[in-house]
Amino acid sequence: MGCLDQAEKCVPKDLKMTHTPAVLIRGGTSKGLFFNQKDLPSVQEERDAFLLSVMGSPDPSHMQLNGVGGGISSTSKVAIISPSTHPNIDVDYLFGQVSLTEPKIDWEGSCGNLAAAVGLYALNSGLVKSNPNGSAKVRVWQVNLGYEICVNIPPENISSEDLISIPGVPGLSRPIYVEFIDPSGGESLLPNNQPVHILKLPSGKTIPATLILGANPTIFVRAMDLDFGLSGEELPDQIDFQKLSPIIDCLGQKGADIMGIPYNAAVRLAWVSEPKNNNSSNASSIVSRISTEGRVHHAHTGTGAINLACAARIPGTIPFEIIKDQNKSINIIHPSGVMQVDAKVICNESEKWICLSSGFVRTAKIIMKGEVYA
Repeated sequence: MGCLDQAEKCVPKDLKMTHTPAVLIRGGTSKGLFFNQKDLPSVQEERDAFLLSVMGSPDPSHMQLNGVGGGISSTSKVAIISPSTHPNIDVDYLFGQVSLTEPKIDWEGSCGNLAAAVGLYALNSGLVKSNPNGSAKVRVWQVNLGYEICVNIPPENISSEDLISIPGVPGLSRPIYVEFIDPSGGESLLPNNQPVHILKLPSGKTIPATLILGANPTIFVRAMDLDFGLSGEELPDQIDFQKLSPIIDCLGQKGADIMGIPYNAAVRLAWVSEPKNNNSSNASSIVSRISTEGRVHHAHTGTGAINLACAARIPGTIPFEIIKDQNKSINIIHPSGVMQVDAKVICNESEKWICLSSGFVRTAKIIMKGEVYA
């Protein structure tokens, strides 16, 4: 009996490959596999098992060799898109962070970078119609966290001079402006309306921290306050993440307790610092490094950038004390370059700090479309 015959005998008779349409899209500094909700199983357990299989998770090697995942958290993402039932909204965007080594998908957070790709998917799949020149304004409902995102896509035939590149991504693409509308859902950005809370490190040392509840919940601390000897300008490969991880988990858990939310992968820790040669020309700049699942982000998360810009508009927060300028756009200096973010933040009649909107320019690219198999 040949090898193939032996292998066939070992396969259960009811086991068969399943497949469904999918589109692989880069959005900002992330990449994800996009699906139309109608093409996936309606039972979440079956849906998640299918998505884990097509992404190649779990994989003890972290490489996701048996699927389309890219082997790091920034490329191990899925997005499920569907027509929206919300008034004046085009599509719903459900985001899933696929674990590399465990059989689980985290549906608690969102990906701000990938939001730029949602607009392209909606247009390419016919869920939204573009204007005659190829431009579009796609209104998106972020299902995981419950807020609106407006994705502004320019015309297809813009001149080559208008194409841009973003730090961390090679090549030129159309600029896509991604605007988050009230990312804290009308609630205060600050838990207990406090700009600073005191958190305790594993060593017992206490440090000040700013907690922001917009987009993905984010904890901001000064790099020099961490028990890790950081200047704040280290690149990801210069940081021993295994040693830093207990500090991230400790502060993440304590911050989540204060924010009144579960501690999960959506809660991020960012350590910030003043840029070198901080003069009047770059007074709106701040150095930031932010955690993502299993590593220090190679650029900066989009939701973390939104929260950092919001915090920088609120007197007394750690980012505000570094920037001290509420009138300029915020330039976030991250490991791959500089990301500019805008934010409109007000103190309302209840004396709560609310973000009306916050946004940034990203690029996106449809890489392939077809069918994925599980």
